[in-house]
Amino acid sequence: MQAVDDRIQKCQLDLSENPLISFMTDRSVSPGERLSFSLNIAHFVMTFSDLNKYVLRNVDRTDLVQQIINNHTEEDANHWQMFLDDLRTLGFDGNTTPTTLMSALWSDDSQHSRRVSYELISLAAGLGSVMTLVMVEAIEGTGAVAFGAFRQAAHDYEQQTGHTLRYFGDEHCELETGHAMGTDDVETELARVSLTNEQERRALKIVDDVFDLFDRMFEEQYQYVQKNHESV
Repeated sequence: MQAVDDRIQKCQLDLSENPLISFMTDRSVSPGERLSFSLNIAHFVMTFSDLNKYVLRNVDRTDLVQQIINNHTEEDANHWQMFLDDLRTLGFDGNTTPTTLMSALWSDDSQHSRRVSYELISLAAGLGSVMTLVMVEAIEGTGAVAFGAFRQAAHDYEQQTGHTLRYFGDEHCELETGHAMGTDDVETELARVSLTNEQERRALKIVDDVFDLFDRMFEEQYQYVQKNHESV
């Protein structure tokens, strides 16, 4: 798995240059405005729970790698609760009607956020345990970059308002280790996974595809925030 780890680290460096990631630390813009895209990613966040419960998890497989994945999905499937808390804290409950919500979730401004969900499900279809683990590791790699940046905006929001954000802040960030969760000494277990040349080629393609999906979603949300900032 060393080649996979190396590719994930390279992709993380590339993702860190995404404009949304950089924008999260721009203190010339209010933290609330920096996080104003939050409702647009609701489709992804909520569907991600289902991805963990119904796609990545497979209780019929008994191999160690699948057990690692299953343990991880038990933890990762519940992060949406923190997200809903943050939407309330950020004031979306007071401004959003059901029709406004549906319009936002299925608007052109959030099309890549929806496509991430669908394409991750498609990517996972038919994968064995090892390739599914590669996919999980890639997703976790994107999360480590994104939530490391969101955390700064959340800190600034708390300083400005006195209100703590859970999903975008410390509570969630500390769960985004960059690796599958729920298994003791998971890094050692991952290091024991060996890949054939063909598996490695396929694994590297999975890593690239996952990071590309998130890069496009973050770029989309940066454009959304910029467009709304310019219209004010």
